[in-house]
Amino acid sequence: MTRSTVSNGHGYIGNIAKASGVPIKTIRYYEEVGLLPEPERTESGYRVYSEAVVERLTFVKKAQHLGLSLSEIQDILDLSDRKRCPCGHVQKLLQRQVQDIHQRIQDLKVIEGRIHRVLRTPCPPQACHPQGKAQCPYIEKVSLEFKGKKKGTNQEVRKSWTRNRK
Repeated sequence: MTRSTVSNGHGYIGNIAKASGVPIKTIRYYEEVGLLPEPERTESGYRVYSEAVVERLTFVKKAQHLGLSLSEIQDILDLSDRKRCPCGHVQKLLQRQVQDIHQRIQDLKVIEGRIHRVLRTPCPPQACHPQGKAQCPYIEKVSLEFKGKKKGTNQEVRKSWTRNRK
């Protein structure tokens, strides 16, 4: 389907999904959270979209490829919808994104170091038949070795990865 087909009144959700490459379920979700305006509806209740929705969905996909969250994308779209230039805001978001990426790289290097230390330690012979609560001596060794340390723990890494995804 081409965009001209959308503008000729055939902007049903299936056609919009094909034109934008965004699944129908995702389009409905974007409507629900406010990334897309409420579409017009036919008398029978079918959603009818304008060509602008395809462009908006394409923008959302591009922004996601830069690692921006839906909330951040919504802020950008809100500025644009109010006819305000979002470029300064986008620059700040992307600068923070770069900082977050650098932090994630450092956190991953910490985890990589732990893994290398664990792999250098041979598995004890009795580990082939774990007893008690120990499931794997490799993992048990890590959990005891790093007990109480917060900086760079897997939980902290997960938090840093998801901090801006809400």
